[in-house]
Amino acid sequence: MTEQEKYLRDLMQKNQVSQSEIAEHEGISEQAVNQQLLRLTPSKVKHLKAIIIELSKQKNC
Repeated sequence: MTEQEKYLRDLMQKNQVSQSEIAEHEGISEQAVNQQLLRLTPSKVKHLKAIIIELSKQKNC
């Protein structure tokens, strides 16, 4: 696991956001989210981080 993947997975856990919630938000499969986590680029890290934060905010409203 890369540092970026670990960071995003920790962020998901901390914010109680699952891969399935990200998949639903993005309109893609959970497997596609997992593939994104395995092939991270700086722009994907930024994009996924924004989604995790957005979903977390929606839950806490």
